Amino acid sequence: RDQKKLREGFDTYLPPDVANYDDWNELFCDPERLAQGLVLHDGTCLFEQRHAKRFAVLHRVDWLASLDKYETKTHREVHSLWGVFATTHRIWLLHAVLFAAGICYISGDPPQSGTVRLQGSSAAVRFASIGLLVPLHGLLWSFARWETASQTALRWNRTLCSSLKGIGYSILWMLPLFTYAAVRYLEFQGDGASIGFVTKGIALVAHYDVSVLGLLTHLLIPGRPCDRLWSLTSVPVRQRVCRYIFWIVVLGLKFYMSLVIFRAVAEETITLDLVRLGREPISEISRVWYSTSWGSDVLEWLLLWSMSFCLFVADTGLWYQAGCTCLGVVFIITRRHQFALEHTASKIPERFSKKVFSFSASAGGGRQRGGSKRGAPLSAYFPMMWDRIMEQMRSEDKCDNEVWHEQSFNVRVVAAGPRSGADGAINSSGGALAAEDSGVLSESRTPSEVSPSDMSNVQHTLQPSESGTELGSDDGVKVPGMFNRGDSIIDLAVMSGTYTSRAANNAEMRWRLNSIARSLSMPMPMPFRAPYIPGITVLIPHLKEDILTTKEDLYSGSGGTGPL
Repeated sequence: RDQKKLREGFDTYLPPDVANYDDWNELFCDPERLAQGLVLHDGTCLFEQRHAKRFAVLHRVDWLASLDKYETKTHREVHSLWGVFATTHRIWLLHAVLFAAGICYISGDPPQSGTVRLQGSSAAVRFASIGLLVPLHGLLWSFARWETASQTALRWNRTLCSSLKGIGYSILWMLPLFTYAAVRYLEFQGDGASIGFVTKGIALVAHYDVSVLGLLTHLLIPGRPCDRLWSLTSVPVRQRVCRYIFWIVVLGLKFYMSLVIFRAVAEETITLDLVRLGREPISEISRVWYSTSWGSDVLEWLLLWSMSFCLFVADTGLWYQAGCTCLGVVFIITRRHQFALEHTASKIPERFSKKVFSFSASAGGGRQRGGSKRGAPLSAYFPMMWDRIMEQMRSEDKCDNEVWHEQSFNVRVVAAGPRSGADGAINSSGGALAAEDSGVLSESRTPSEVSPSDMSNVQHTLQPSESGTELGSDDGVKVPGMFNRGDSIIDLAVMSGTYTSRAANNAEMRWRLNSIARSLSMPMPMPFRAPYIPGITVLIPHLKEDILTTKEDLYSGSGGTGPL
């Protein structure tokens, strides 16, 4: 009964060109495409209507045309490795370049016998063969993009500007083929040969220039405008430089250590008496390429180095984790050194007001009085919030009544005036004590009942004072002891107080306070804002069951259910 019923032809994989909920999520998260894509039955766009009339004409939206695959599908969902390569092509190119450079480095120059070798007779020509990766990678990536691009993306590329860019990239990526052919031709002709004014040295310089430029375009320009649905997240220059330095160091160490493995593999090929294809003379290859023994040796040589390349790529994960471990230790020490050099709990009011109550009014209109040392204004609603937190800890028996009131603002009493009765009494420090026998907490006032002007003295009093938790009677506000301490553990070492002696006795309360203090000292990400909000839909077109209930069923009722 609960078995999924799939439409015919959809039982294995969803066809690559069918629009589904991912494409529609992308459409609704892109305001520009959404404004252009929602069309009415008469062919006009929904957003061409006046803002006040859009909801009234919403029922006239042609959803079949608006959500059509030719309008919403940006990338084909192919179940092959081409999709993986199109996404991670820079990783493969970078590893291929490093692998080829390592092989060229450990190969060494062949004996000078006057014959032309397949990979060249000198180091300059040998390393020039790495440039052939540029046209090869460009061909593979172009095919992968063509395999994964939808009709919509291809239609976006049918512009004059996109066509000119494509032709320019194609010419740039094909140039290393021609320059390398010129280099090998001049090498084959011997010393002193030239093609017009182009000598072997000029051809090598031109080949290296176009090869490096082609590699940079592959690595630094990873996609085309149609591949990016949204603009890239802006990264500060310092953070970008740190990322590049990190990867240069990690890949540099990886490449240096991999040379040991490359030399071992090269020595193994010599021990097995295999063909070293790069050092084979071209004249001999033309005579023995059809023999079975030479072909089997070449196949074993290719398999040996292919497995080495796979291990070389897989080894990156280990080096990445080692680099992250070393960087993480430095980062944590840099980030958390303040936990040992400052009393983080005393900074909770300002940091909580800045990061959580960032849009609320500050106490005293955001002005600090009395030369306060604190850099951020205190939110007028923080004391009430903190009192709620301490009340919750008291209700969970994380602290007793005395600690509760010593670590609370008791703003409700300051703002509303002293109260008496069964629900609370006023102690000497201005706090409200709940009756222990009754267990009833003091009544709290909501933010709408307490004006920010009532908190004007709180900002002034939230600074270290000689009297500990007690403040002068002129201030009229009692500050919790944990917020009224020195700025470092040196001050805490020579002082004794309620926070270190009694409030910290409960391990869970201490853990909660330390957690919120340390969390507030770290960067806090901003929440998602419309329309960039992650969403999940149930519009799955390959299911056979009807997902939407008909209008008749809604109004008439069926299966024992009442009508709408």
